[in-house]
Amino acid sequence: MSHQRLPKGSFVSDRQGISRRAFLQWSAIAGGFMATGALAACAPPSGSAPESSGDSSAPAGETPEVVMWARKQFLPESNDWLMESAQMAGEENGFTARVDWLTNDDATQKQFAAAEAGTLPDLNSTLLVAFFKRIGIAMEVSELYNEVAESGGGFYDAPTQKVTIDGEIYAVPLNAEPWFIHYRKSIFEAAGLTPPFDTLEDLRAALDAVNDPGNGLWAYGGQMANADFEGNLLCAIHAYGGQVFDENNNVIINSPEALAALTYYTNLYKDGLVPPGATGWDAAGNNQAYLSGQVACISNTGSVVLAMRNDNPEMLDDTVIGPWPKGGENGRPSTVVGSFGLLIHNETEYVDQCKDIVRKILSPERYPGNLEAAGSYWFSALKAYDSIPFFTDDPWNRMIQQDVIPHGRAAEYAGGPNPIYDELANAQAFGKMIERVVVDNMEPQAALDELDATAQEIAAKYSS
Repeated sequence: MSHQRLPKGSFVSDRQGISRRAFLQWSAIAGGFMATGALAACAPPSGSAPESSGDSSAPAGETPEVVMWARKQFLPESNDWLMESAQMAGEENGFTARVDWLTNDDATQKQFAAAEAGTLPDLNSTLLVAFFKRIGIAMEVSELYNEVAESGGGFYDAPTQKVTIDGEIYAVPLNAEPWFIHYRKSIFEAAGLTPPFDTLEDLRAALDAVNDPGNGLWAYGGQMANADFEGNLLCAIHAYGGQVFDENNNVIINSPEALAALTYYTNLYKDGLVPPGATGWDAAGNNQAYLSGQVACISNTGSVVLAMRNDNPEMLDDTVIGPWPKGGENGRPSTVVGSFGLLIHNETEYVDQCKDIVRKILSPERYPGNLEAAGSYWFSALKAYDSIPFFTDDPWNRMIQQDVIPHGRAAEYAGGPNPIYDELANAQAFGKMIERVVVDNMEPQAALDELDATAQEIAAKYSS
């Protein structure tokens, strides 16, 4: 194999280092980590091991074999395009590229296990940038990032935030996957309203106008639980100008902006604008509510657009898309954007070859084709491609790429990915805060105080 195998349980240390106990704490996060983000949806069935892209065209030992792990999407065309890009990089530069596939169900656990065993690949398409940075085996790649950014018109802010830690770049963004509000246009137009709306106050007035539970139509379909909290409550916090961390990863969630967002969001349920069953919805609950016509709008990812495109084009024709409107004086239109990062593990002996693969995948001649092959599930992390026909000829893709993604922020904003946020998400802390308000009738400030106490306790572990 091309990657070096470290002794089991041993790691290269970064400036803070990490003990085996700390590693196991990280491993505990993995069990629920993938359920927290948009990218956890629509995964194929899991397998017992990464699935290989096939055999090498050259005998072992004659040319380097560079191993890349990638997340398998439910669209085979997208997987094929990504794999072919990696293989083309090998053919052009005198090595063999092998892509091994992980699924959303097993990827996190397998990456943790491989890190502990010292059996990681050379190159990894991953959400775990913070983890690999913390255990000291993520290569700093600012020069490569800048090279790709220059050829692609620059990266959007949110994907950059997902790979930036302590002011340095530890992966090159692969894609952008935003959350956004889907509106049933005809329902709002029947009330004399034209979505999307400019402010959260305008949105609330519109929701009040179309809410009709007596006839089986609720205004908004938002989980009042942990599922999809990033695309709902966290989007609202960002829209009010709040954030979970500052640029130094200090916890600052207990703010007037976050309180305003929590109050706004939970009032939708308490005031009867959300179906009563939303307290028990899983990640598919709001999808189903929208696609069945039960609600007038939801916040979700491109997976809902893709479902309508495939199964209900009439509903897609009746759907308008927009970012979360700004809230209050300090607000701005906003959304949470997820992104995979192409991360080079610094044990590899094939650094240059890994960089060749990254360049090829994100090159002007390959990247637009991969975006198109991914349907309405991937969007461009690079600004130069927002005007390709795939994002201009299709009105919904255009709205997502051009009207939503420029307003995006990473969930952890503004200090970059960090273990405090990962543990909060795994502990379902945001969902518990929502439930304390809508189920236990706790005042929003008291519920926010509880979340803040949990976050501060987690932060203390990493500062010691």
